[in-house]
Amino acid sequence: MSLSFWINRIKIRRHHLHHHFYRSIILSSLFRSNLSTSSTSLSSRLNVFSGVVSSTSSTSRSSATRLISCSCYSHSSLPSTTFSFLSPPTTKTTKRVVSKATNSHSSHINNSTISISPLQPPQLARCSLSSLSSSSSLCPNHFHLVATTNSSQLHTANNIRREHFITSTIKTDADYIINETIVKHRFRLLINFLISWKLSRPPPQSLSFLFPSLSSSIVVEKSSSPKTLTTGAFHSLITKGTAGSASSTSRSLFPKRNGGKVASLRETFSKRFYSSSTTTTTKIMAPIGIDDKTEYDYDLIVIGGGSGGLAASKEAAALGKKVCMLDFVSPTPRGTSWGVGGTCVNVGCIPKKLMHHASLIGGEIDDAHYFGWQTKNGEPLKDNLKHDWSTLVNYVQNNIKGSNFSYRALLATQQVKYLNACGSFVEPNKVRIVHKNSKEEFLTSRHFIIATGERPVYPTDCEGAEQYAITSDDLFSLPYSPGRTLVIGASYVALECAGFLRGLGYDVSVMVRSIVLRGFDRQCSEHVRNYMENYEHVKFIDRCVMKKIEEIRKSENGEAPLLRVTYQNLETNEKITDEFNTVMFAIGRRPCTDKIGLDVVGVELDSKGYIPAINEQTNVPHIYAIGDILQGKPQLTPVAIEAGVLLARRLYADHQVNCDYINVPTTVFTPIEYGCCGYTEEEAIDKFGADDIEVYHQYFTPTEWKLNYYDRPRKPMNVCYAKVITTRSIDGDPRKETLLGFHFVGPNAGEVIQFTPFPLKMKATKADLDALIGIHPTCAEIFTMLPISKRSGKEATQQGCCG
Repeated sequence: MSLSFWINRIKIRRHHLHHHFYRSIILSSLFRSNLSTSSTSLSSRLNVFSGVVSSTSSTSRSSATRLISCSCYSHSSLPSTTFSFLSPPTTKTTKRVVSKATNSHSSHINNSTISISPLQPPQLARCSLSSLSSSSSLCPNHFHLVATTNSSQLHTANNIRREHFITSTIKTDADYIINETIVKHRFRLLINFLISWKLSRPPPQSLSFLFPSLSSSIVVEKSSSPKTLTTGAFHSLITKGTAGSASSTSRSLFPKRNGGKVASLRETFSKRFYSSSTTTTTKIMAPIGIDDKTEYDYDLIVIGGGSGGLAASKEAAALGKKVCMLDFVSPTPRGTSWGVGGTCVNVGCIPKKLMHHASLIGGEIDDAHYFGWQTKNGEPLKDNLKHDWSTLVNYVQNNIKGSNFSYRALLATQQVKYLNACGSFVEPNKVRIVHKNSKEEFLTSRHFIIATGERPVYPTDCEGAEQYAITSDDLFSLPYSPGRTLVIGASYVALECAGFLRGLGYDVSVMVRSIVLRGFDRQCSEHVRNYMENYEHVKFIDRCVMKKIEEIRKSENGEAPLLRVTYQNLETNEKITDEFNTVMFAIGRRPCTDKIGLDVVGVELDSKGYIPAINEQTNVPHIYAIGDILQGKPQLTPVAIEAGVLLARRLYADHQVNCDYINVPTTVFTPIEYGCCGYTEEEAIDKFGADDIEVYHQYFTPTEWKLNYYDRPRKPMNVCYAKVITTRSIDGDPRKETLLGFHFVGPNAGEVIQFTPFPLKMKATKADLDALIGIHPTCAEIFTMLPISKRSGKEATQQGCCG
């Protein structure tokens, strides 16, 4: 999120006696800030650019006067904002403010602020302007602009979408001339400075004399050419931020004129305001293709055919825009590729959930005997059934291909041009298309959306990894039964795949370097691992890393290969050898942003290749990004779909609703499922402190698991778990305990946790939750009856069934 304050024009004309030269200023200011609800940091983040007061000579006036006019562009969703001016003392001030919206005038208001009232664009905001107060700390002919606002109103500024271009010329009495071009688009700050100075004046050593509020953020260095300046710019406005090396450019743009020389200076900015670990810089280029009259082949080109790209394409086409979608899947090292639909449909959510369900059916078959099911001969079902991998893969792949076909048909119906080809930028508004037959073509578009998603990574320090191992991209179409399987990784992908393979009857081991399910609630994560290890009999190999994979026997006639693996224990440095039929890496994923020409057009990437963006807009105004490639956003299919639809509406339907990335529920489909939404217990402690949160919890057993109490090889009693995290009320009043997070470990966790974002977004309390009457007997009703807190130390195991 970001806050943008700007002043389009400020003209200041000063009249001095005995001076016969004219100087003027038009200052255009634009500010972009990382939103924070912390009131202590607001003041440091709301500094806006400063400018230089200039004057004109006049011999016809007996006293110095100054006429100030101000035009301010505002919007109804902006909070009322106050701008304060600090300036050298003046003897007399005449004020006149004109609002084009109302054609009203206001003058002689004796205070030192401009109050901006929100109005619908493109009207100008009504302002009250006053005399500039004295400030002995500021140099003559300078003023400093500071914005202040109420932090509770900041979120409303996020709903603005306007494109605005400002060009201004600044001339100062210090004989330095600045030509400043500012482009504002969806809260982007794009600035070009051209500075010239007379030969009689030395080159400026910094810009602090022009921009005091950013003096710590702009560094001016001398270049080898006496006619130019170079700059390295970085942000130091964010608390605990670390400035990195800055890129610099220099170029002489103007010839000598009036005995002066001209320097070119381009300001560059850090990649992300909220990045506190590393900061990089990149050149800011002028936007192309926004609010211009250029004819393009398409209104929108979407690069990537996953869930987000499909949603954005279809929505933009439904709004009457000409849309093209490019979708190309590079084969895995094992040769696996797929059709339109992205990771979720082809190698992610859908096949994973189907295989997870297949494993759950196996568990139900084990329990069927206790519910009266048996063969005609009176034998238990599980003793007369076996699982066939090839049948499962065949039906799963048929389902996927059906989805691929339906997507293609739907795109054609909605007149979205679909190209199964690779696209990369060659110019800001042009992409090169390479088809499967190596034929090239070039397409142009006014807007672009990057939705290329992620792919699994292989380790770089394991010999034979890419040659003999697979990833989740290959598992769901594996042409042979996996056999004895080693899954390397501790992510949700690793545990989910290991879980359903074990449920299908395979011998499965999981190699873990540190902890499982990093980023999830630690108690619940360990609970999932313990269940898999103790009741599903998944083997865990802790604190080890893979070193080598060798093939002992190739895969032939549908039989799995035999592989020898060598891994090393990180604590003892012992190297261990073992044999498996299938080795699968699930150690992480990387964004697919390295081969689409983003560097050509200047789109910023972080050190891992993710795209920093505000409301899905990159630092290049006409290029947007959605889905898993966004920096710091939930990597979930529904999130990408929602972001794509809302982005298309903001671009082409003048909507102003942004995707809400906060309190998004998620579920890990392990043998015992884990669903959550909101704060983890660790996050809540870090945010509020251990003494200021309360955790209500309970272990329980689903009704369906109780029938064979004395013979439970797979589903023990009271192994399911639920907890709610709240703020703490000193007097124990649940009406004062705001809900912060929900966590559920048990069957159908995705269905149970589905409702939880609503109370979190509504800031409901524990009392609100306790007042609900649940459906009995269900797992979800556990959240309506959680009276025991961890702080109480009481036994949290469910007692009884009804009442």
